[in-house]
Amino acid sequence: MMEYKYQLATPLALRVIGPWLSASENIDSKSMMVAKQLSACTLLQEDAMLQELINTLEASANRRIIVIGHDNADSDAIGAGFAVAELLGAPLAIPNKISPPAIEFAAALKKDIIFQPQLTNYDLAVIVDTASQKQLPGITLDQYVIIDHHKYNELMEGTLADVHEPLDSTCQLVYRLYLTVGRPISKKVALALAGGIVGDTVGLTKASGQAILELGQILKAGGIELQTVLGAMKISRRMDKFKRLRAASHLQLYEIGDLAFCVGPIEHDYLFYTTSLFIELGADLALAYAQEDHRLCLRLAKSRNSQAHCHALA
Repeated sequence: MMEYKYQLATPLALRVIGPWLSASENIDSKSMMVAKQLSACTLLQEDAMLQELINTLEASANRRIIVIGHDNADSDAIGAGFAVAELLGAPLAIPNKISPPAIEFAAALKKDIIFQPQLTNYDLAVIVDTASQKQLPGITLDQYVIIDHHKYNELMEGTLADVHEPLDSTCQLVYRLYLTVGRPISKKVALALAGGIVGDTVGLTKASGQAILELGQILKAGGIELQTVLGAMKISRRMDKFKRLRAASHLQLYEIGDLAFCVGPIEHDYLFYTTSLFIELGADLALAYAQEDHRLCLRLAKSRNSQAHCHALA
């Protein structure tokens, strides 16, 4: 039986949100009180989800458990999966492959990964960073729990327990699981969790204040520097130079008033990174497309200023 140090009397809200609120100089006392109450309420609900997950894992302590991330796994799936696998002493699996941008990051964690896992060999699956059955090709779920940050999750029905909240990354939820059970964060776990946050926020360019706060807490707890994380992700956090240049050379630019709209083709595995690249180059809207298995895959991204431009055009 695993030993946990769960204490509902110490709300996760106070441990995660409290330091940030206390450091905010421009919030008056009344607003501070309301913000703390709202944060505590939200995270107390999360505490309940975490406790339900912990209870399910405790009940399965003597059963065969496997941790699974989505196919074409990115750094968040790899990082969250690694950290949960370390917590449970369980193997980590991916349906078929790791996304090319995350291969070096996965290698830096130095953990064997099972591909095409046979769930008949296990009693319980912990599914991380996965929102639909389509992301788990070849896998039929039976007894499973979910840890996921996507806004919509099609796997919720049928799960034994879930920790589901729309955050910047699943690694933040796994970090909170570590806090709740009182498990120290090793250097490797810190690298995994920090890498997941950095990757899913496109090198922190799209990170919320909460994600940055928790990233700092993770780095401090694991005794590592951000530079160590970036070094492990030298490929994961950006496309290699030839793919960047190829994407830029095929870029088509359209002007709609003051709105810059970029469109370009790219390999399927780099759709996310290509749209981010176009936005970094100055586009207000960016569309990347790829053909895979007789399907046309699209990804659309917008800059922070695009909404203002669209309103002006309207």
